[in-house]
Amino acid sequence: MQSNLYDAKSRPSKLIDRALEGEEIVIANAGKPMVKLTPIRQPLQRVLGAAKGRHNLPDGWEQSMSETEYEEFTNGGSL
Repeated sequence: MQSNLYDAKSRPSKLIDRALEGEEIVIANAGKPMVKLTPIRQPLQRVLGAAKGRHNLPDGWEQSMSETEYEEFTNGGSL
């Protein structure tokens, strides 16, 4: 929906409600589109431990590689 600047000034709450419902609201001045009203999306709340039990790591995963393992892994240092 496109609204002119005068209408936007006289009934901003109605335009905001329509934008929050998902309608695209464009405010124009002299017929030229100037701004678009869009709702601010709240970031999803992260839940600590949500992936618990989904991934299994092998024993010793936290230990550093030996020099030999590192050389094999990096193909002698040239990844």
